Amino acid sequence: MSMIVTPASLVYNWREEFRRFTPELKVCTVTGTAGTRRDVIEAVNKENRDVDVLITSYDLLKRDIDAYEDAEFRFVVLDEAQYIKNARTSAAQV
Repeated sequence: MSMIVTPASLVYNWREEFRRFTPELKVCTVTGTAGTRRDVIEAVNKENRDVDVLITSYDLLKRDIDAYEDAEFRFVVLDEAQYIKNARTSAAQV
């Protein structure tokens, strides 16, 4: 499984690009309420839900970092990586 981390305004753009160019991949957005996001992450982690790519935002990743503790990613793609250029920020540390 891979993860895309992007500004919140681009989460759904990424999902649409996957639908358009790689419809065979199973893509899941991690958005919505805290409970909804936790349910999605737990389903992927514990139930071995068949997902190729998770897409979330920098802000939601910071909020949900504990839920990803057991997750393993083959690739992590950081869109707009200037969000983490300062290593002391919480976004960079996450």
